[in-house]
Amino acid sequence: MTIKLRRYQEEMVAAAHAAHERIDRAAVVAATGAGKTIVIAKVGETSKWGAAGGRRTLIVAHREELVEQNAQKVRDVAPDLRTGVVMAGRNDTQHHVISASVQTLAGEVRRQQIRDVGLVIIDEAHHAAADSYLRVLQHFGCYDGRAKALGFTATMSRGDDKALGDVWQDVVYVKDTAELIAEGFLVRPVAFRVRVDDLDLSGVRKLAGDFSEKGLGAAIEDSMAPKKIVEAMREHAADRQTILFAPLVHTAEMIRDELREGGFTAEVVSAKTPKDQRRAILQAYRDGKIQVLCNAMIFTEGTDLPMTSCVVVARPTMSAALFIQMVGRGLRLWPGKTDCVVLDVVGATGRHRLAAPVELWGNEGVELDDVGPPQDVELTDEQLDDLEEQREVDHALGLDEPEYRDGKLVVEVVDLFEGSDAGWLRTHAGVWFLAAPERYVAVLPRVDGGYAVVWVHRTRTGESDWVMERVSELSYAMAHAEGEVTDDERAALARASRPQWRPGGGFRSPSPRREAEGLGWVVPPDATPGEIRKQLTVAYASTRIDTTLPVWARRG
Repeated sequence: MTIKLRRYQEEMVAAAHAAHERIDRAAVVAATGAGKTIVIAKVGETSKWGAAGGRRTLIVAHREELVEQNAQKVRDVAPDLRTGVVMAGRNDTQHHVISASVQTLAGEVRRQQIRDVGLVIIDEAHHAAADSYLRVLQHFGCYDGRAKALGFTATMSRGDDKALGDVWQDVVYVKDTAELIAEGFLVRPVAFRVRVDDLDLSGVRKLAGDFSEKGLGAAIEDSMAPKKIVEAMREHAADRQTILFAPLVHTAEMIRDELREGGFTAEVVSAKTPKDQRRAILQAYRDGKIQVLCNAMIFTEGTDLPMTSCVVVARPTMSAALFIQMVGRGLRLWPGKTDCVVLDVVGATGRHRLAAPVELWGNEGVELDDVGPPQDVELTDEQLDDLEEQREVDHALGLDEPEYRDGKLVVEVVDLFEGSDAGWLRTHAGVWFLAAPERYVAVLPRVDGGYAVVWVHRTRTGESDWVMERVSELSYAMAHAEGEVTDDERAALARASRPQWRPGGGFRSPSPRREAEGLGWVVPPDATPGEIRKQLTVAYASTRIDTTLPVWARRG
């Protein structure tokens, strides 16, 4: 019996096949919970460059669990194919589909033993700029036309300065978190930021684009964060299956001990946990015998624990991709599960939101600042009406803010989609664009190959101009587009992405619900302002860009 793919999964497969008719290295971005492993298996089975064409498909991942998971999914999807594993002592080099670890393929001898590979699939494709992956892609001919490469990731973004556009020539399909929530394939996150007044990260060093894990561990362990986690869980997640992310194993153990003292069942899983013990702990978690899984960053990728309905972020990060990976662990569907509580005890939600980061040029885009209340706030009557409307929505959803002072729990509700329209977005026709305050800067595929970069005014027809008429690669076209956006425009975008300080305390932006309903949209009652604003931005940009830019691309 053939596994039935969801409509968007079928679109991913079709986009991958179509891309390989024109380029060698394509990428698909699909949010955590989209079922990319099944899509990987289906592409591996049906690609004419791989198993369907009589050549081998090689699926590469960086963790043992991912290697095993990919192999099993191919067996489930295509039981008639011989699917094997190349990892450590296993060496199934003659199979139709081979799931391999990048560490094993780092050795030239092991690579040489795998022959006639026509398709290389990279799981967690944001790692592909690393030398180990580049050696694999180059060895099997993905840079000289002998083979095709396809990358899958939830976050096409890195924390360092390496350009993913040097690897992936085009992102051919995107399915982000907000879309999957709107279509009913993920649950909605309900985020709370827990204030820890004595947590000071100012002295923590930065390494490889992110905080030093050792420094983070010391800062968290020396603060009230472990006790605040227990208080916050009692308030918001007393009976929820929970995954907690900590920077160090020792930090995870310290928080586990605090949770146990607070009456929770909690265990730590780390890279050093013996396999049998890890399997036993995970099974106990699935059975509900353990409520909280504390880990030091090993559950960020390839972890399928859909019963999770709370995520505790106790690991500060400067990486938007890492933040999205952490939150995404709790958004999968599960019987009886209607949402996922996200408890941020380290200020991560002051910097990141659940956008779909597609950053091919080696940076993380516009950051959200951790800002306090302005000294003077004057809101119009309409803004006050919008704020009151949002309070009513919060109350209906049970999101009223419990706020305790005098050393007790202080919590703020956070819209994880606020500001998600400030980075790269795609129109309904698939055109990448940046939304500056008064114009759109767009990257359009040319009908004769390559890309054009142009800008158009948001509302006034006839106001538009070329940025670059012809660029060969998507990443370089995006780089030109980002360079076109001025510092003043970036500052305005950053201001627009910050939530406003609500009279009486707390962050909240005026809801765009009224604007959307004025356009005749049916807005779900639990949709957040950030989600609605992003949809509005895409709708307005599609009206301007999709109807105008194809004419530009055909000139000259």
